[in-house]
Formats: sequence, C-alpha cells, structure tokens
Amino acid sequence: MFINKGADQNLPWENVKVAHLDTGYTEHAALGWDQGSSSFVHPDQGKDFWTGDEALDGPRDPFLAGSPGHGTRISATISGFDPSADGGPFYGVAPGAQIIPFRVTDSVIVDHVQANLIDAIHAAIDSKCHVVNISLGALRPSKSLAAAMDKAYDAGLIVVCAAGQVWGEVIYPGRFNRCITVGGVGPKLKPWLSAATGIYVDLCGPADEIRCVEAADLAPGKTGMGMASEATHGTSYATACCSGAAALWLAWHGLDALKKSYGPTGLWQIPKAFKHLAMTTARKGDWPNSANDKYGSGVLDIPALLAASLPVAGTMRKENTAYGLFDDGSL
Repeated sequence: MFINKGADQNLPWENVKVAHLDTGYTEHAALGWDQGSSSFVHPDQGKDFWTGDEALDGPRDPFLAGSPGHGTRISATISGFDPSADGGPFYGVAPGAQIIPFRVTDSVIVDHVQANLIDAIHAAIDSKCHVVNISLGALRPSKSLAAAMDKAYDAGLIVVCAAGQVWGEVIYPGRFNRCITVGGVGPKLKPWLSAATGIYVDLCGPADEIRCVEAADLAPGKTGMGMASEATHGTSYATACCSGAAALWLAWHGLDALKKSYGPTGLWQIPKAFKHLAMTTARKGDWPNSANDKYGSGVLDIPALLAASLPVAGTMRKENTAYGLFDDGSL
C-alpha cells in the first residue's frame, strides 16, 4: 500500500494553494489519503456550497447523478502523487500542491449553480488561495460571476477555466477576460476535435488520452487505490494541467518574491504575468497557421514557461474587466 504522508515535504510548491471548484473530493491514495487524512487535500479549509450543510460531509462528493467523481479525477491531475499506482507511477503536474476543495455542483454544466461559483471564488480569496481551477462551464453569462473574477484578479489569484467541448463555442466563465482559458490537444499536439475553439481560447493543454485515477463512492475513511481502466478526455484535464503549471510557476519565482515585486503597483500583475508568459512560451501545435485564432497561442510548454523572465513591475497593462469587451491578454 502506498502511503503518502510527508511525501510532499520540501517540495518547493508545497505551500501553493489551489482552490478547486468542482463536485467535491473523495479519498484516494494518489491524493495523499491514508486512514482518513491527507497531507495535501484539505476539506476543512474548503466548503460545501451545494447543500450548504457542513454538518453532513463537508465538500465530500456524494456521487449524485451528473458528473460523480469529477472533482477527484481533476484534483489528481493537478497534484496527484502515487509512484506505486497500478500500471506504473502516477503524477499530477504539481505533485503534492495543496488542494482546497469547494463543492459547488453535481455536474460539469453549471448554469444552475453560478451563485455557488461566485461564493466559492470569494471563499478562495478569503482563504488566501493562489490558483483557482474551474474545470466547469455555463452556457450563459453572469455579471455577478464576472465581478467575482475581477475581485480574484485584483487579489492576485490565477483563475484557470476550461474552454469546454461538444458545444463548439467557449463556455463561461472561460469567455470572460481576466482568466486563462484552456482548449485541448491530443497526442502529438494534434487538436482534440471535440474541444471548443475560437478567440476566447488562450492556449491549449492535454485533453485526450489522459490517464486518470478511478474515483469511487467509498465510505468516509476508506481510501481508493485504483486507476481508471481506460484513458479519458476533456478540457477539464487541460485546465488542470494549466493550474498545475501555475502552481509550479508561483513556486519557481517564489510567492513572497512575486508579492513583494508586484504588490506596490498591483497584485493583478501576478495573474497577468502568468497569462502573458504561458501564452508567449506556448509551443506550436499541429495545425496550420491559418487556424491559430482557433487554438490560442499554442500548447502549454511548462519548461519554457518557467525559464521565461518575469515582466517588470509597472510595465503591464491591466486587462479589461471580466465582463468587458474582449481582451486578447497582450502585455
């Protein structure tokens, strides 16, 4: 049995907190769970906005009809760590990064729970999270949700949103400014044809043939161990990869150093700098130049992102408000 207690000690990104707005959490070895506790998933710092009844199971995923287990699978893509997984070692993009689960929905389509998203973003700010992962989407806009994203932006949080799939058009909140919106590619950097495309896509990440954990509806205190028997897909995973990259980037440059550098002229420069560098260092995907406006600036390239020099404080342009006219995110 793999026990992850203490496995994330001394990792440079171990103090980066990722607010995960999703269906909630379940216990899995790849997320550090053993005998009812985890070293890097913190339900006590999260909240259940779906029922609002913390006397039940907090932000635990109750496996309702809709998208059961989605929160667990996406969390593991962000920060999973299980070198003893069946079929070979399993790692998220930022193994051991701190996950703060906020249960906001029963489904990846969230038109019916936009108020929960708003509350969870405010809670992420209050909890001093650094990254907000939203592998969810709505078909209609909400000015109140956009205002919450503006507040997160001003507070220096990096908000990463899924472009979505099936519908063709990018979904909300990914259509808003002041977040980084992630489309999808498959193996060999070929476009994943089910992913949404268009001008609202900032860049793409892995969205097809994704290895993921198996989320199971187990009793509290029971730890899942399995890996999914088949590869999966979705821009939810591409989004998680970008959120993991954000955690690595924040640690690479240092949370305190970034705040010290950008704080005097506006903490919004932290998400702006990340977005700018993620887009400008992205690799060319396997599509013609004529299609670049469909897939953003390219495919997330984490080594290039980390190697890129930070923009100088005070030299960046603040993006249009989330609900404002389309902003291409340029410096």
